[in-house]
Amino acid sequence: MLDIDGTLRFLALDKALINNDGYWTRASDYSIYLDVKGKFHLIPHDANETLRELEGPGRFGRGGGGGGDGLELDPFAGAEEARKALLHRLLAVPALRARYLTYVRDIAAKWLDWEKLGKIAREYQSLIAADVAADTRKLYPTEAFTRGIAGETAPPSGGFRGPMGPATLSLKQFADGRRKYLLNYKEPEK
Repeated sequence: MLDIDGTLRFLALDKALINNDGYWTRASDYSIYLDVKGKFHLIPHDANETLRELEGPGRFGRGGGGGGDGLELDPFAGAEEARKALLHRLLAVPALRARYLTYVRDIAAKWLDWEKLGKIAREYQSLIAADVAADTRKLYPTEAFTRGIAGETAPPSGGFRGPMGPATLSLKQFADGRRKYLLNYKEPEK
């Protein structure tokens, strides 16, 4: 038996935070756990391409979901693709589709609210700032780490380029833009 509610929350988190390497794009980066009661649960992993704008086609096998660009990734992108069975089958059920969209909006309202997220991000940033500055093997300059939280412009480039290269938006810009899009999202009529 599948933990349906947990799976809907897993799918909502994957999409609300734009996991560019998650279930909705490649049906990957999750594990399935069978608990002692015989119920299956999905557990995400490798979310290093999350909290950043949508990556377009042609980038390391991306584009497997479509549905918008930048921060305007449709919450139902990929739901028509049969190879993404959980997304495809669960969101075909109207009641589950509605519950999923409620979870997406809940994440946007509560966790992409910069008043809440910004405080958490700044606390964690301050905990590791000295270690990041001292790191001689980091992929990006210390300034990118510093400005990446709430900078008003893109963090400086440099370092590794490619599908896991530097994001072009600060975390604040991502949260504000994604939150606005999701809270104003209207599902198209079928």
